[in-house]
Amino acid sequence: MPEISHNDSPSVHSLDSNFGNSFPSYADQELAHERAEETLDKGKREADEIAIEAQQFTQQADDELARLEGEAGQKYEDWSAEAKGSYEGWKKEAGQKADKVKKEASKNYEKAKKEASKDAQKAKENAKKTEKWADENKGNPVVIGNAVVVTALAALLGTGAYRMHQANELTWKVAGAWAGVVGLFAVGDYYVSQYFFKKYPPKQ
Repeated sequence: MPEISHNDSPSVHSLDSNFGNSFPSYADQELAHERAEETLDKGKREADEIAIEAQQFTQQADDELARLEGEAGQKYEDWSAEAKGSYEGWKKEAGQKADKVKKEASKNYEKAKKEASKDAQKAKENAKKTEKWADENKGNPVVIGNAVVVTALAALLGTGAYRMHQANELTWKVAGAWAGVVGLFAVGDYYVSQYFFKKYPPKQ
């Protein structure tokens, strides 16, 4: 059998010495283990503190949100109550004004109705008197003459106005002039009638 030769050279012993010194001792391993556990514990504590702070921040945010929502809800209720009160006040005031106007209008209507009734009754009485007077004096020559003149004048004015209207010559100026003529005729007719009524007195 071949044999391996043993070399006791210094280089071989140096290699064995260096190789043996590269492994940590048991004490070093224990120290490294303790440091690792301390680092791990410190990391856990920091993580727990961060989690607690995050939880506290979240709780504060929730509390602040709840407070703001409560304040907003209270303000909304206050504004709603104020708006409702203002509307009810305006509605009441408007209703009172409407009732007042309605009563005033009803009062004025009744007053106007009463006055109109009096005027209508008076006009009716005057119309009856005029009708009675005309019926009693229908044979009076002055009354007959006035009726004929008035009828003729009305026919003349009506015909003239129609012709001027057809010719586009009827203006407010012309109508005013005719109104003046009618007024003068009425005044003249009154005095002439009074003169002839002295000779032919009407029945009263």
